[in-house]
Amino acid sequence: MNDDPEKQRILIVDDEPDNIRILAEALADDYELFGATNGNEAIECASGRERPDLILLDIIMPDMNGYEILKALKAGTNTRDIPVIFITVMGRELNELRGFEMGAVDYVMKPFSPAIVRERVRTHLELKYYRDYLEDIVHKRTDELVLSNRRLRKEILQRKEIKAHLEDLVHERTRENLESLLNSLDDFLFVLNREGYIAFATPVAEKRLGYSQEELRRKRMLDLYPPDTRTKVSDALARVSPGEKGACDVPLLAKDGTRIPVESLFKRGDWDKNEAIFAFIREISGQTRGPFSREKE
Repeated sequence: MNDDPEKQRILIVDDEPDNIRILAEALADDYELFGATNGNEAIECASGRERPDLILLDIIMPDMNGYEILKALKAGTNTRDIPVIFITVMGRELNELRGFEMGAVDYVMKPFSPAIVRERVRTHLELKYYRDYLEDIVHKRTDELVLSNRRLRKEILQRKEIKAHLEDLVHERTRENLESLLNSLDDFLFVLNREGYIAFATPVAEKRLGYSQEELRRKRMLDLYPPDTRTKVSDALARVSPGEKGACDVPLLAKDGTRIPVESLFKRGDWDKNEAIFAFIREISGQTRGPFSREKE
């Protein structure tokens, strides 16, 4: 037997040592050869560290025949892809279809023709080489695609995080700019959350009503109107919907109990990424009525 590690390995399985010798003489110059004389030995050799690249397997053997050995090989994770060429005696009844259906790749007949044996072995080893080469390319490409997909998912996630961060920064800056603009208004302005509580009030509203921002945020908008007028204010708030406004000319009630004549206009909008109602309130003097009053007419 030749122990050249660069040569492809062939396992010859036959219960007759003379048959193994004859096949070895035909193949020894080109391949590294192993022999087994029974099924258990054949399966052990095929499953070892140095698995064969091809198996020449006799069909007719006493303890375990070639079909049974082939079935066991095809059931093994490490041996299922090894090509198997069946050996049989010319003239014996042969079920070729059964062998091919079980996974054999070819047959060689006894008595052996060395040239035919070499040619069939060479052909199927070449097929195995190209098959393994293609499978290796597929596995590498698959691994590359998996890695690429992981990188892409990571990049998408990072971009989403960056986008969300930028949106938060823009939102925060927009809100800061909006609050700065609102704080410069001479009129009262309140932002109400869905429950009707005050989320924001302009400084002029704090100053004129006598409440701090913290105190106002603990109040509902209705709390800033005299009790006997709150039904009218509730009706005006109830009319607020997308595209619709509500208005009333009910006075506000300052912290010290003073009634401040005002016109109120309520509109729906967004505040801090949430639905809100904006209350635009203009102080009036005497019987003067401003544009807010005309909004409710």
